Amino acid sequence: MKVFLGFLAAVAIICFSHNPASAKYAIRGVGGNTCGAFIVASQGSPIGKAGKMQWDNKQWYTENELYVEWAYSFITSVILDQDMKDTDPVKDSPSFDLWLRNWCTQHPTNSFVDAVIAFLRSEGVLK
Repeated sequence: MKVFLGFLAAVAIICFSHNPASAKYAIRGVGGNTCGAFIVASQGSPIGKAGKMQWDNKQWYTENELYVEWAYSFITSVILDQDMKDTDPVKDSPSFDLWLRNWCTQHPTNSFVDAVIAFLRSEGVLK
């Protein structure tokens, strides 16, 4: 787990010190996908609600939830890297999901990580 958080922190350092974050950096997971892909994945998903389904005795989540969970992990890594105790820029899941959808609708060719970094900047977590 420490190695994973260290990796996320390293990605965060690289990403928020450059603009746009996706310029030439290896962004792993859905964060490297375009905002347009996030918008497509979000279609039909209720805002701020984890889309779940049961299949083959397992619980599965929607693609939208995959993106939002990736964003939460990225935000956590930034907060840990910056040693920002008691910092939580996400006030509630619906507002966060809607913010990402709105930003990505306006910037469909940017990568999803750019949206998350823009959110962190809008909340004063990053400069």
